[in-house]
Amino acid sequence: MKHNIEIYDVVVVGAGHAGCEASTSSARCGAKTLMITSSIDDIGVLSCNPSMGGIGKSHLLAEIDACDGISAKIADMSAIHSRRLNTRKGLAVQAVRLQLDRNLYRKNMKLEIQNTENLTVIYSKLQNIKRQKDDEKTDGFNWVVSLKNKQEVFCKAVIITVGTFSNGVIYQGEEKIEAGRFLENGSPQENSKSISSILKDMDFKLRRFKTGTPPRLYKNSIDFSKLESQKSDVDFPRLSTFSSPHTGPVENCFITHTTEELNNIIQNNIDKAPMYNGTIKSIGARYCPSIEDKVMKFPHNKSHHIFLEPEGINSNLIYPNGLSTSFSPKIQLQYLRSIPGLENVKVDQFGYAIEYDVIDPTRLNNILEDRIYKNLFFAGQINGTSGYEEASAQGLVAGINAVKKCGKRPSFVFERTNSFIGVLVDDLISIGVDEPYRMFTARSEHRLTLRPDNAVDRLSDICPSVSLDRKFYSDMKHKQLGLIKAILDKKVSKEEVLNQKYDGQERKSIRKWIQSGTFNWNHFLELSKFPPEIQFTANVETLYEGYIKRQELDKILLKKQNNTRIDNVDFSKIKGLSNEVQQRLIKYKPKNLYQMSKLSGITPVAVMIVLKASRVDSSIKVDLIL
Repeated sequence: MKHNIEIYDVVVVGAGHAGCEASTSSARCGAKTLMITSSIDDIGVLSCNPSMGGIGKSHLLAEIDACDGISAKIADMSAIHSRRLNTRKGLAVQAVRLQLDRNLYRKNMKLEIQNTENLTVIYSKLQNIKRQKDDEKTDGFNWVVSLKNKQEVFCKAVIITVGTFSNGVIYQGEEKIEAGRFLENGSPQENSKSISSILKDMDFKLRRFKTGTPPRLYKNSIDFSKLESQKSDVDFPRLSTFSSPHTGPVENCFITHTTEELNNIIQNNIDKAPMYNGTIKSIGARYCPSIEDKVMKFPHNKSHHIFLEPEGINSNLIYPNGLSTSFSPKIQLQYLRSIPGLENVKVDQFGYAIEYDVIDPTRLNNILEDRIYKNLFFAGQINGTSGYEEASAQGLVAGINAVKKCGKRPSFVFERTNSFIGVLVDDLISIGVDEPYRMFTARSEHRLTLRPDNAVDRLSDICPSVSLDRKFYSDMKHKQLGLIKAILDKKVSKEEVLNQKYDGQERKSIRKWIQSGTFNWNHFLELSKFPPEIQFTANVETLYEGYIKRQELDKILLKKQNNTRIDNVDFSKIKGLSNEVQQRLIKYKPKNLYQMSKLSGITPVAVMIVLKASRVDSSIKVDLIL
């Protein structure tokens, strides 16, 4: 083996959310790890919206945090606005969403990377990746990574996390630019054609996906008096269980809306939008539509909400969430100024659409390793996902398991039954993607038990990268939940609860009183002595006890009914199915429930609804948990 080369256990290509999580988790597990990126400014960049969390996504972040990952922690350190979402719905589907200071997040992530033991960063461009024959001479260092500066790196495992840089092309009206994204100074950042070329040589089937981003607006050109203010929650909820209370400055977000004038401008110019004139042929994210899609696909909606979100405490820029586009700057400015509060708006950077290459993730196994080329892992948007949180979760999986493979130790697999990360990975490798994948709570058939509040309890005892403080917290929580369970089993009467005095009336357990709705948690003083986060978990599990049992029965029922025929069912007439699910069922015409469950975008709830509608066996009782 040559002496003028670098030697590492794991090499991570890319420094986005997947790359940062993969690098730090690999290093945390004891592997000598190298991160390769073109510039120090690429580390921790929030390429699109400076926010993290939300429905389903905060569940992923809680699990990353439970496994000692960094994304939730860095987000909490960089937050300037925090809100709980879905507060009118069940506790299992509520979520936390943070607005971040874009520059502060990048600064905090850089510091985390620089201070991570066993982790080195090289700023260079990737030229090639080659696999050597596995023999005694290589000693397990079977991958050779070649860099633009003619440096070669030998390693045992490679993790590819290049995001939208894989053969990326930017569109703004008629302008077409080969780039991975626009930099903050407005200049395009060079894409990575080498990755696509390497993967094609390795017989990967590549396809094109699309994403987009809105313009960035100057704050001092907006009339906020016309907008609805959206304040942060007073208690400033966090994404990480282990973050300190927020003490930094807080910013408000604002809400405005589109107008019929905007609709007319877009409709009259739709032939100039690359997404509609045939220039862009790739598939975009269904759940993050461009403003063109909103206007053209939902013509009955005369107005759409736009959320104006600050990019930072000391930033003069506003991110208009809901206005991603492929239009030219001229048309963007025209319709922007038709929006209340933006009549005189000035633009720092105009929005754009971007196409990029992705692999077919069904070629990967359950640790995101290629089934053909061993010790080659993929994480992030290159697997067909969208979102920072989905990318970070994949980076964690790849980083932990790359180290496992280096040491020839058994892999650590996140299962559907124990995590949303397991749901994400299983969906990717078993179903694949025909559009950018986004996590929702509805994708999990176990969502009542896979909540952010119990993520540490579920994963800290089994994840190999967990630190002692996670394990200690989990042990402490288990003990306290046991004490609460004993209290819940105590029997009291209604008058005894009200008067705090035993009166001899018929009694039933505190658990039953809470489940009946007669009393809530706060009526029982014995329960209030426990820490708030412990009370929350116990309260949720008490309230949902019956539903959790029903969910377990549904799992058994679905397993038994996988072969139930549904080819004669008229999916268009089934109430309760979303338009998306109906469209997929009508298009693919699954013959049985098993085939249906494997279709992309089909939720466990949808399977249960179709099972009930099929009425193959009238003796089957189906309890739907909606």
